[in-house]
Amino acid sequence: MRTMTIGLLVSALLIGLSTCNNDTPVNTSAADFPRATATVAQPLATVRAHIFAALQGKDVPLQVLSHPELGPQFDDFVLYTNEQQRIDYEFRQLDKGGAVMSSDEVPMNLDNEPPATITPALREFITLPVPGRTADLLMQRGRGPFWSVPEYHDAQNQPLPYTCDHLVHFTAQDEERTQIEIISLNSYVQDGKEWRLSAGQDGLGLPWPRRMPRSRDVLPSVTDQQQVLAQLVKLAEQP
Repeated sequence: MRTMTIGLLVSALLIGLSTCNNDTPVNTSAADFPRATATVAQPLATVRAHIFAALQGKDVPLQVLSHPELGPQFDDFVLYTNEQQRIDYEFRQLDKGGAVMSSDEVPMNLDNEPPATITPALREFITLPVPGRTADLLMQRGRGPFWSVPEYHDAQNQPLPYTCDHLVHFTAQDEERTQIEIISLNSYVQDGKEWRLSAGQDGLGLPWPRRMPRSRDVLPSVTDQQQVLAQLVKLAEQP
């Protein structure tokens, strides 16, 4: 019993130290964050169909997909469409009694998005009428894919592991031209390590402190958005 008590006290102390760490993420201004857009000389339906077929190839986008030949951003992701409001539910979440509930009755909002990651493009996206989002796609990362971006590195100038999700937003400029926009969200880096409780480390199933990777919310990478955009433009222009 004494060992258990000491362990719990140590755990509480370590949690307190991690919470007070100077590297705790803070909100970052995104007022000047650039948009990632490109225009393809094809109708919206054609552009969307080419990209969807290249990324998915099936009618129901539920399984984990992987196209690493297109870049690390395309390795291990799930592709969601607006059928059955799947993308909308990302922004129609309400915390109720400790549980997150998604419903058409919940207004589109960014309440559950990390503030440091929100860009003007994302704020504008949730204000669009439903027809303005119908064709859109969401590339949501699976477990584990991280890649390097030039914007984020450690004190030794080594790249930090970075990851995010990508919204692919389509806008018909006219009957023969379509704008593709990449809107990154849920972006963060792994920056050092922190003490966290992890269950079952003592053989008794009790929480025990371990040093684990520390996540830091960050603005999306401008470079990353442009790389994803360039790949999707190539897919859209395929015959």
